Amino acid sequence: MKDFEQVMLIVAAVQGLLLSVALFFSGWRKNKPAMYLAVALFVFAIELLNAWAMAYSYHARKEAIPFWTFGSYLLLPPSLWFFLNMNRGKRFNDGAKTWIWFMPGIFEIVVELVGYYSERNGIMVFLGSMGWIGLTEYLPIIATVCVLILLIFLPENSSKQSSMNKHFGRQQWYLVVFIILVLLWIADSIFKVGVYHIIEILLSLLLLSMGYIVYFNPTFFEVPTAERQRNVNQFSIYDDEQSMRKLMHLFEKEKVFLRARLTLEEISSELGLPARYISYLINHIYKCNFNQFVNNHRVEEVLRRMEDPKNSIKTLLGIALDSGFSSKSSFNAAFKSVTGKAPSAFLKER
Repeated sequence: MKDFEQVMLIVAAVQGLLLSVALFFSGWRKNKPAMYLAVALFVFAIELLNAWAMAYSYHARKEAIPFWTFGSYLLLPPSLWFFLNMNRGKRFNDGAKTWIWFMPGIFEIVVELVGYYSERNGIMVFLGSMGWIGLTEYLPIIATVCVLILLIFLPENSSKQSSMNKHFGRQQWYLVVFIILVLLWIADSIFKVGVYHIIEILLSLLLLSMGYIVYFNPTFFEVPTAERQRNVNQFSIYDDEQSMRKLMHLFEKEKVFLRARLTLEEISSELGLPARYISYLINHIYKCNFNQFVNNHRVEEVLRRMEDPKNSIKTLLGIALDSGFSSKSSFNAAFKSVTGKAPSAFLKER
């Protein structure tokens, strides 16, 4: 049974690390809240990995890599604050003013690393003092409790009921999970109640379940209703139906997709509409991004031209290039995405 538990710890920890990396880079590109969630999940994963290592006395080994020093609890309060607030639609400056709140955690990581290697070289560093423990263990608990209290009782708008509805909406179940974890954390660290094993189980279930959620629903952690509603309000001055007619005229009648390296800015200029609005329309109606939208039309054009006897002497790649694709790799990827088959397999079945 113990071996099984250790296996589950390492599996959940590794999945948590992979998930945190994926969410971080996803957030870096387009979905800022995911980047802050990634930091919290990273700390959770390190905590599970540390629990697994302690069971095998890994820390005492000479060849040990001090990965546990990266699991600073001081990273949790700001990551939860920005993640949960941004999911409610509140925007923050993504520059230094935001990331400065993570500096205490980064400082702890640096000090712990220096202390670890110093002690290995015979230089005693007193990181076990009550002052350091209070700063790195008790202060994060207090700060995290304050964050959760502020999130619950100091909502963005004046209506408390409206705020509670937001908190317990489609994606707010994790707020409840964080509250339970914090309560157990307080019981274990401050009141010395032996609930750490329960914390391990909950963290394992959290990381494993989040991994499967992302697998089956990749958009689950994207900013939900509030941000999309802001876009709707921003573009309310435009007529969606008329704009779509203009857009489809360009694609179906003028076949602008035949241009290699067609850009959203070109379409924006020709329609006299903001690029963000065009992107919003395509995403809202066709559930894809601009590049996918263009390539879908190109694949349809390739399929149409393949049926034309005039093109019987042309290779499939030649037809693809005539249809707007700029390379074989982009054509192969788009063709398989639309038809479900690689071009070579498709030709064999004709």
